[in-house]
Formats: sequence, structure tokens, C-alpha cells
Amino acid sequence: MNSGIVVVEDVPGTQMVDVQLVAKKLDVSVVTVRRWEKQKRFPAGVKLNGAVRWRLSDVEGWIAAQAGAR
Repeated sequence: MNSGIVVVEDVPGTQMVDVQLVAKKLDVSVVTVRRWEKQKRFPAGVKLNGAVRWRLSDVEGWIAAQAGAR
């Protein structure tokens, strides 16, 4: 089973997550994540081997910023 997390060996401590895990973490649909990214309301993903991934730290930072904006 794929956990949705990829560790980037060249960059110690960097974990990359796929769109399904991002959507699950945010409790929104995959379509919503992609729409927010296109609208620049969410951090841009990074293309790795043809798949878009997000740095877990960027996602968690975005979540914290949203919580602080309330």
C-alpha cells in the first residue's frame, strides 16, 4: 500500500506528499487542492518523475497559517 509520502534522499529531512494525502489531510477533494494551487491559494507542487508532490513542511506551514488567520 502506498502511504502517499516520498522521502527525497538527496535532501535530508524532506518528505514529499501526493495530492491524495494532501486532500485527506485537509479534508477536501483532490479537485479542490488542484484548484487552490491553480488559484495560488495553496503552495505550488513540485513535479517529480511526472507526478506532482508537495513538501510536507509546506503543507503543514500552510495549515498553520490558515489557523492563525482565523
